[in-house]
Amino acid sequence: MLGNRGGPIAWIEYGLVRATLGSASRLPLAVRRRRDLKAPGATPTLAYFFALGFCFMFLEIGLIQKAILVVEHPAYSVAVVLSSLLGATAIGSLLSQRLRWPLGRIVLVAAAGVALIGGTYTFALNPLLHALLALSFGVRMALVVLAIAPLGVALG
Repeated sequence: MLGNRGGPIAWIEYGLVRATLGSASRLPLAVRRRRDLKAPGATPTLAYFFALGFCFMFLEIGLIQKAILVVEHPAYSVAVVLSSLLGATAIGSLLSQRLRWPLGRIVLVAAAGVALIGGTYTFALNPLLHALLALSFGVRMALVVLAIAPLGVALG
């Protein structure tokens, strides 16, 4: 999956994500009784949240790695990326609750937003982050939060 591009750190991160997802996805199954899982719609719902968590973690890992360049320390990168993503996701969740659209339309718009923003980040994030290097530390941190916020809102 990672090919020759990742190196040992990427493989370690991939292994940690797999271990976390493996244990986190099996824990509810062990706690809940089988009858709860036989309810109509339980399997698609479980699959949806599993996929959502999996994608969210991989986005976090990628953004943390990109932000290290700008904030110059892995701990700062983790803090700024996780806090801004979680805060923006909460805002997106509040906004989606206020919409009076059918659920399918909300999911479609959110998925299109994530794809559009993610695609834009693929091409525009590196030049943007390199342009921030000349600024002061606080300004860089604030601009990283602002750069990550649209993706977080779409994920919410």
